[in-house]
Amino acid sequence: MDPLSFYDLAEALIDASDRTEAHERSAASRYYYALMLYLRNNVNNQRFRQAVAQPLAGRESIHSLVQRFLRGTSGAPDEFGARARVAWSGEWIWLLRLREKADYDMGQPWNERADAIQFRVRQLRELVLRFAPGIKNSG
Repeated sequence: MDPLSFYDLAEALIDASDRTEAHERSAASRYYYALMLYLRNNVNNQRFRQAVAQPLAGRESIHSLVQRFLRGTSGAPDEFGARARVAWSGEWIWLLRLREKADYDMGQPWNERADAIQFRVRQLRELVLRFAPGIKNSG
């Protein structure tokens, strides 16, 4: 399955005419997994690929690996430059926190604006699609 199918599902959930909080929370989760799995499958960096290939019991979570990679602490893509990496990883952390809130904080009010979520995720998606296949070994 193409991970970006989750992205399409999230868009449909956000655009639903009868959208509820459940739609929005599900969309936040699907947006995150679409982009995280796309990165996992498409980053062409030897150290990152080796880390992802390790058995789950012997490595950190894929969520942590992607975060560290984007922050530049695990075979970072130097071609982004430091400022781009900070912005990229900041948006990634925002999306991760949104997904955690959507999936786990049911007792907390959901006061996220669907249009704002959609706007930020679309920008992040463009970065992911633009750079992930081109991220090569940086050392």
